[in-house]
Parts: sequence; structure tokens; C-alpha cells
Amino acid sequence: MQITKPKISIIVPVYKAEPYLRKCIDSILNQTFKDFELILVDDGSPDRCGEICDEYALKDSRIKIIHKENGGQSSARNVGLDIAQGEYIGFVDSDDWIEPDMYKKLFKLLKNDNVDIAICNINSIKDKKLRNRKKEKRKIILKKGKENILNSRYKDNFLGWGPCNKLYKKDILKNIKFLDGRIYEDVPFNIEVFNKINSYVYTNDKLYNYRQLGESTTRSQISEKHLSLIYNTFYCYDITDVKFKQLTLNNIVDNCRFICISIINENKIIEKKSILIKLQKILLKNRMLLKKIEFQNFKSKIEFNMILYIPILYCIFYKIVKEIKIYIKK
Repeated sequence: MQITKPKISIIVPVYKAEPYLRKCIDSILNQTFKDFELILVDDGSPDRCGEICDEYALKDSRIKIIHKENGGQSSARNVGLDIAQGEYIGFVDSDDWIEPDMYKKLFKLLKNDNVDIAICNINSIKDKKLRNRKKEKRKIILKKGKENILNSRYKDNFLGWGPCNKLYKKDILKNIKFLDGRIYEDVPFNIEVFNKINSYVYTNDKLYNYRQLGESTTRSQISEKHLSLIYNTFYCYDITDVKFKQLTLNNIVDNCRFICISIINENKIIEKKSILIKLQKILLKNRMLLKKIEFQNFKSKIEFNMILYIPILYCIFYKIVKEIKIYIKK
């Protein structure tokens, strides 16, 4: 007997999300679009997430569970992609939730316009407080053609919001994976995807609820993991279209500054000296490429060169200047 494959595979990487997981799973199971499989990947979560996943699997046959050793969000998503049977792929993070009609609307847009990806707007929730939803006039953006896609990738913010507000044709994701062992892995994944597609459709309907938690990996205190920002930028430079390589490379400046200023704000310049030294080594290894950076102004160029050659002194100098400004204001 031939087994009918689901239309959509929804992949949820699960890790340390016990307080939010039930709401996430319920929001998926309560979708008005019913023809899907839900793949819950327990990424070695140390709390009760694994038990909760097993509990739900007993209640709904659409749920598949994978329990694995902790390998990070990229690893969990890739494992889900390996077993996904749907014609279309969606992603939801385990501390978020979605509106009941999200996949119905995205599937309809994707099919009606015959595009590679359907995208929705996001409602951001910061520190457990739901922001007021502004009523906006409904807007649909349809883009077709490789040149239009490439031109819009750096202009339309919603393209870079990660995979969770999107519904992809599975064929588009063939041979594309999330970079293992890194954070901020959404950026290179999206660039590979948008290098490949020929069309997308976007609706400004806020169908995905993104919970911005203070304890999330990307918002946690700076560690060596955050050097993924730099590794990812060089990776994106290699794979992006030639006309956008310069834009990609220029991101190095902001990313380096973000890492340094975060360390300064934590008041841990000496304690995190090893991160600054490793950052310097990465940059010096790519020194010839960095000469192609187009700086916004002379100040930006000076700052970047200080980070490149004397990152610890840059942080100390920046901290002193910051404290002087605070003192003057008082």
C-alpha cells in the first residue's frame, strides 16, 4: 500500500524550551491547514523537553520525534531536513508560536503565484511582553526573475529574518544545509537559498510570533561562538553573487565592532582577551581581502584598523571614552 506523503514538513529544533514548548506545539497542531508532519528534534535538551515531545507524539500521528545528542540548532534543523517527507518545508523555533492560519495562507500564496518561497511578516515579543499589533493595510509583494531576487535581497528586510517566517519548496533546499557548530547560521543559509530561487511572494500579515528572550544564544554574553559572525561573513562573501560581494564584505566592520563593544559593555575586556586575540587572528588571516572594504567614513576606518592590529587597546580606549562621555553628561 502506497503511503501518502504530507504536503508540508514542519521542523522544530528543541532545546531548553520547557516553559514555551507546549504553546509552540499546540500552535502547530491547531493549524487550519492539516496536511503536514511535525518533526520535533530534541537536541539533547537537559530539561523535560524530550518527555513533552514524547507525550505529544502519543496524541497525534503526524508527529515524528528525534532524540539526539546536543549539537546546536543547525545540527537539529539539518537532522529534520534529512527525514522530511513533505513537498514543502517550514521551520518553527521551540520558544515561538504561530498564528492558526499561518501555513494555510503561505501555502495558498505559494501555490497561487507558483513561487519558490512564501514569506510572512513577524510579530516580535520582547522579554515576554507582547508588542501592540499595529493594523496595517494588507500588502503582497511578488518578485520573479533572478535579477529582481538579487536586487531585493539587500533591500527587503524580511528576506533576512531567518527561515521561520518562510515556506519553502523542498526542491529548493536540495544540497543546502545550515552550517554546523555556528550561531547566526540563518544568514548564510538564506543567502544560499536566495542565490538559487527565481521567485518569492511576501505578505505583511503577522503570522509568526517571535519571542526575543534574553537567554537566547545570540543575545547571551559574548563567547567564542559569536565569532561565527565573522566566519559567516567570509563564507557569504564566497557564495554571494559578484555584484553584492562588496556589500557582504562591508558587514565585517559592523560585526567586529559589535563583538568588541559587547565585551566592553560586559566589563570583561581582560577576562575575554582570548576572544579578541582569536578575532584578530581571523582578520589577519584574511588581511588581503579586507583591503577591499569600503568604509563609510574615516572614523570607521580608524576603528576597524585598531580592532585589526590592537583589539585589546581598542576596547580599553573605547571604554575610557565612553566613561568620559558619561561623566561629562552628569
